[in-house]
Amino acid sequence: MRLNQRGMFDNIKALYWQHKARLGAPSLVHDIRGKGYDVSKRTASRILQKLGLRSKVARKFKLRVAPKLFYNMLPNTLVSASAFL
Repeated sequence: MRLNQRGMFDNIKALYWQHKARLGAPSLVHDIRGKGYDVSKRTASRILQKLGLRSKVARKFKLRVAPKLFYNMLPNTLVSASAFL
């Protein structure tokens, strides 16, 4: 590995952790080009794979708890089933 390439590896790794592992190859390419390296998205993704780094994916917000109106619409099958016993 060439010295210039080793410096690029270190810079990509530093930028990756500076952004709290949220950036993938396309965003890192923009930042690494600002540091003076001529890197393609494909090269950056290969470097990330070699280093074993993957970006955290931002998930869409999803309401995990059902609204209380939903509970009022359903019949209580436990009470009616125990009435027959």
